[in-house]
Amino acid sequence: MLKYSTMKRRDFIKLSAAIPTFTPSLAFSTEKPINETPKINCNFCSVGCHGDLKKDLFCIKGYSNFDLDSKQRIKTPLLRMKDGKFDKNGKLTPVTWDKAFEIMSFKARVTTQKFGPNGVGLFTSGNLGVVESYALNKFFRAGLRSNNIYNTNHYTAYPSMVASVQVFGNDGVYGNFEDIFKSDITISWGSNLAETYPVLFSKILQKQSNDPHFKFINISTFKNKTSDFATLNILIQPNSDEYLLKYLLKSFLEKNEHKLDWNLIKRRFIFAKLHSTNHTKLDELEQWEISYKEYKKSLEPYTLEYIVDKIKAQSEEKESFIKKLKLLSDYFNNFDLNISSLWSAGINKQKNAINLNVLLYSLHLISNKHSRPGCAMLSLTGQSNTLMSTTILGNLTHRLPANMYVKYKEHREKCENIWNIPNGTLNPEANSDQNQLLENIQTNKTKFLWIVGSNPYKSTPYLKVHINNLNNNQDIFVVTSDYFLSESAKLSDLILPTAMPFEKETIHCNNDRKLHFTPQQKEPFEKSMSELWQVLELSRYIELQDVWNLNKIDENTLLVNVIGQLNIFNYEPNDSLYRILFNNKRTKRYKLNNKNKNHLNTEVKGDSRDILAHNSLLFFGYRYYIQNYLYDEMSKFFMGVGYDLPPFDKLQNQDYSWPYIYNKEIKYRFNPHNDFYAKKASQLNDQYIFYGNMGGKTISFGNFQKITSEDKEELKFRAKIFTTPHSSKEKQKNSFYLHQIKVLEHVNTGTITNNSKHLSSILNQSYCYMSKHDMKALSLKNNDLVLLSKHKNSVVLRAIYDKRFDLEKKHLAIANYGNNISLNHIVTSLSDSYVEIQKWTQKNV
Repeated sequence: MLKYSTMKRRDFIKLSAAIPTFTPSLAFSTEKPINETPKINCNFCSVGCHGDLKKDLFCIKGYSNFDLDSKQRIKTPLLRMKDGKFDKNGKLTPVTWDKAFEIMSFKARVTTQKFGPNGVGLFTSGNLGVVESYALNKFFRAGLRSNNIYNTNHYTAYPSMVASVQVFGNDGVYGNFEDIFKSDITISWGSNLAETYPVLFSKILQKQSNDPHFKFINISTFKNKTSDFATLNILIQPNSDEYLLKYLLKSFLEKNEHKLDWNLIKRRFIFAKLHSTNHTKLDELEQWEISYKEYKKSLEPYTLEYIVDKIKAQSEEKESFIKKLKLLSDYFNNFDLNISSLWSAGINKQKNAINLNVLLYSLHLISNKHSRPGCAMLSLTGQSNTLMSTTILGNLTHRLPANMYVKYKEHREKCENIWNIPNGTLNPEANSDQNQLLENIQTNKTKFLWIVGSNPYKSTPYLKVHINNLNNNQDIFVVTSDYFLSESAKLSDLILPTAMPFEKETIHCNNDRKLHFTPQQKEPFEKSMSELWQVLELSRYIELQDVWNLNKIDENTLLVNVIGQLNIFNYEPNDSLYRILFNNKRTKRYKLNNKNKNHLNTEVKGDSRDILAHNSLLFFGYRYYIQNYLYDEMSKFFMGVGYDLPPFDKLQNQDYSWPYIYNKEIKYRFNPHNDFYAKKASQLNDQYIFYGNMGGKTISFGNFQKITSEDKEELKFRAKIFTTPHSSKEKQKNSFYLHQIKVLEHVNTGTITNNSKHLSSILNQSYCYMSKHDMKALSLKNNDLVLLSKHKNSVVLRAIYDKRFDLEKKHLAIANYGNNISLNHIVTSLSDSYVEIQKWTQKNV
């Protein structure tokens, strides 16, 4: 639980006064939220705050969890109908859950039979809880046999995941939030922490207040509210981080080569070259070992003189900027200092994001600022469950739970054994291109689409092409599960009202690797039901003979027809997916214990509402503890492979970090004094040992240019310190650089926070933030309309100058939360950065 002994709620509210908004209201308010309830479990960012509303610290978004306008909630399933029947051009009409699942299952069955597993597709995100996400993944992979999954968090989660696999041999995060208190220096790399992760930022302020020697360094492309509290601000040009990181690596080696323990380095590291754009297989990138001499040579060009003009922001004075870089280098060169690094979308959205992540990890490794207290390396994400739900649970096109991959037969068989389904059930076809679903929509291969916990019509870059294809294609059936009528819901054929986090029992896992159990606090709104219930109910309408009798993936690829193996498992062709996946013999022993008998749990016990479910019968609950069963089954994937989870009954009483082994949390991975797996592998009283076995653990040898020997070396218990070919910087002289930002008051697409009366009264639309110089050059006043265009598409926004985002010349900053904008109309990828801008007039519409 996020509690702080010295910084109280009122102190943080005072801090908020330093964060002005364009309207007179402050970003934080001392007013109590509407519909106050005792507990909050916030999923608005990867910090994952939770606790008592009156005692614990939350940002304004967290407090808004109970300030949402219920009038805007979706009350009942809505189906497009005309003359009493489904019609894609009809009006959204209330229907029962039974009617909704009848047509949803019919469309899924027919599509699967006609077009194969790629005929059905899933949009999801880290917005779902851990158990719901696991159930949805199981339903799609094992039930529908489809890997056609698009996770909207992959833009920010995937680069750091792939990088950690290459460097350490496994994925996750390294360190924890408490390392801020144990660090001498904490660095924010391109993340406006004050607005994006304000409660985490409060830890930095608390450390500053308690330790006069602590330093907070803010590396950013423009001044923001985080800058106001930094000990050292370093303003750099967009996409110049690679120059800076290579300079720091070069500087460290030049000054410390003679101090390094080379016996330790040879035993626990190799130097390597990475080609992040060349995939050899799945998440393994083209790479080979190089000598230390070659490694050092690859960094030779990155002298201070060479990089300074390439990275210095316009407003930085050159002489003082050079001093800042030297000071930053000195900090890393000091072996006695503990340094923690935090980064998020500012790094992870760049085209060379994988390069930047491996270089950040490499800088921490070579300078020995890792695997110990005060030396965190944390890649932060946008939603609290992204780390667990997206990467660790394998909710990506090509992944399976616990670092396993669809392509590998032994990995599929392990899943099939845990799920007690025939070998060959899981679809072996998937690649590491996370845009596979988008391509399948565009080429008419996907005809059934379920959107769960996501708003891709607004968040997915350049989806306009795919939206047109969805809207104009009568054969595509689109379902959206959401709390509110989002942009995606409005364009769907069927809308399923979804319970909010406090209306269901759920488990969250934040970027601290901390698991938190939240009991259900109230009955869901109107006819809303949880994502878990929706998955289970839909599975009751689909039989094995509908989906397990497929014999091909597409015209060229065969799929095993597993119907003939059913007798081995005592299954019948007319058994429902529900019976096999979610209500089998193993579930019978999962009963509510005495402690939970009086707790709300709609899935298990039903509630006071009249919910017509399967066969138009009233839903009275599944009568077994489905959440406990799914959690225990999920835990089998992680046991013994470095991701062990705490027992469910313990998690109900207390938060725990994973890995959790022998009643102990592992706080510092790879450290034998804290990490069971490292201790087990260590034989020489090692300071650290890297036991991961993924991402190229057998590797060739070469020089910087190429591989010179095909002989493979096994890298047991070693990590890689990488160099990379330099990425070219994108420059367009006549265009403006677009920063895709987040604001304190709203989350991502604003699907939820726009429905907060309090937040929408503070900031009710997206603005185009500009520099004072550019406002004058374009003859603009605050609130004048501007036209932003790219690729023959455009959006219109109000332009303002606000010191809250104090931008460099020819830079713009826009947050995508407003109802008045969808940035994906002009942005082709999250790293697509340049747009044209002009003052809006009737003539240029």
